[in-house]
Amino acid sequence: MKKSLLALAVAAALPAVAQAQSSVTLYGVADAGFTYGTDKRVKFANSGVHGVPRLGIRGSEPLGNTGMSAIFLLETGWNAGREGVTYLGNRGGFVGLNTKMGSVTFGSSVLSPSFFALNEVDPTASANYTLNVYGGPARLDNSINYTGTFGGLTVRLSHVSDNDALGDLVGSTAVPVAAGPVVGATDVSAIWKLGTLTLVGAYSQIGFLGQSGYTVGGSFDMKIAKLFASYVDSDVNVVTLSSLAQGKAMRVGVNIPVGALLATAEYRRVDPNAAGANVNTVLLAGQYSLSNRTTVNVYGSKPSNTKLTAGVGIRHNF
Repeated sequence: MKKSLLALAVAAALPAVAQAQSSVTLYGVADAGFTYGTDKRVKFANSGVHGVPRLGIRGSEPLGNTGMSAIFLLETGWNAGREGVTYLGNRGGFVGLNTKMGSVTFGSSVLSPSFFALNEVDPTASANYTLNVYGGPARLDNSINYTGTFGGLTVRLSHVSDNDALGDLVGSTAVPVAAGPVVGATDVSAIWKLGTLTLVGAYSQIGFLGQSGYTVGGSFDMKIAKLFASYVDSDVNVVTLSSLAQGKAMRVGVNIPVGALLATAEYRRVDPNAAGANVNTVLLAGQYSLSNRTTVNVYGSKPSNTKLTAGVGIRHNF
């Protein structure tokens, strides 16, 4: 009788143990402020100044003694200024497995390998006012994704099958039927960290019309300043795919920490843009840390073909 009661107690405790090993994290960004646009008007930044406001859930669960774990993520953006219609997971959602050889996930609106590569050599860390021009879509829908880290080298690969509509491929971007049949997409990147030096490379191929693009870049941390440089070459037209650039984009930048302030300066040259003209852009930005999670952000950006834009806001990560 005692053995039966003991066995029953152990059996009842097992689910609790398994549950305790699981990990679910609620995270997000609150970001709001004001921007000054080319129309010379000051507006509330509904989509944030430094980053898009968002709320996400991510989690993992070890799968016994297999060395694997189940992982998932669901992230939704929200409007900082007013109520707005959105859908759950509009900023990414996936489920997959994490193993010793890397992770494999299946999902939608997933950040692409090209995004991660350029983000690594972006002084603003892909802020809303970044000068990034990607060689491939920044996000991929209905994709299979692999990430593996081997020492200082991180490799990412994403693939969209050939039966997915182009609207799903690049989120809300729509392309006329006349653009041709969609035959999927493949995006691959590598990030190699060698102490204070980081090197990146990425290649993206979009099936319709055989369009493709690549990215190379690097950063070097001198402690008193961190230098950045990147180059993108893409034959995808910005008119039909807003997240891509047609032609070549060169960018250099620097981050200089001064106490709680991080000062950023960048220069970008796009040759050509959708109109076929060269565009040179200068960006100056500052990020002042009030705490480990809260910053005040200010920026000013001046392209050669339009007027100055600027913004100021506050961001809190949780």
